[in-house]
Amino acid sequence: MYICVCRGVTEKQLNEITKSDDCSMEQIMDQTGLGSDCGCCVDYAHELLGKKRCHHPSNHGLR
Repeated sequence: MYICVCRGVTEKQLNEITKSDDCSMEQIMDQTGLGSDCGCCVDYAHELLGKKRCHHPSNHGLR
């Protein structure tokens, strides 16, 4: 599915870029050009990035 129609950025591309836990929205935008035209994609891409991070196992607070 296309996330950014203006730049042709797909969800698959976003998933590849965000394999690293320390990837930021700014890095994604720099690498893909996402959000540099109309900007309609930025909120959705940010939402996808947040969901992806929520699915990473975390041991914060565990003893």
